[in-house]
Amino acid sequence: MSAPLDLDAYLSLLRTDGALVNVGAPEQPVSLNLFSVIAGRKTLAGSSIGGIRQTQEMLDFCAAHGIGAEQRRPLPLRDRHGDDPTPGPARLGPARLGQA
Repeated sequence: MSAPLDLDAYLSLLRTDGALVNVGAPEQPVSLNLFSVIAGRKTLAGSSIGGIRQTQEMLDFCAAHGIGAEQRRPLPLRDRHGDDPTPGPARLGPARLGQA
């Protein structure tokens, strides 16, 4: 179960004219004090998934600045391939995207 997402806390970390981009959908509805967005001229944007180039840029930025995952939830093999030949969590490799 995911912890509730506190957008106000994340927005408070942004400078004036900063942007917070959420990729993916939270499991629970979120609330937000719009005054923090309006007064700070901040942008809140979202996408269900980023493009390959943008996702790779984000991964490279995170690696360069020591930013890691807040929460990891491996996707079981049965959800990716229809059945799960090995019990336990999926073993994922390095976060690197291939070029199409």
